[in-house]
Amino acid sequence: MTFQKGNAFALAPGETIPTRGRPRSGRTIKRGVAKMLNQAAAPLCELAVRKALEGDAGCLAACVILLASSDVMIDRKAVTTEAPAS
Repeated sequence: MTFQKGNAFALAPGETIPTRGRPRSGRTIKRGVAKMLNQAAAPLCELAVRKALEGDAGCLAACVILLASSDVMIDRKAVTTEAPAS
């Protein structure tokens, strides 16, 4: 049994490996997505509120979750939890 001399994986002179550089980390990808969402936040929220007012249950749930998790002050007198008397 004979072995080749040298490194079998060595590149020939003038040969290069096609690379795209260092792969992006998860943190970098998350930062990029957060930046894009921050730029589009206002139109997305306006659309969600408009659809919630039209009766879309998913958008209503999203708006309620956003309100519950934010520091937005809600006028408690304007919000009623009881059904109107019939």
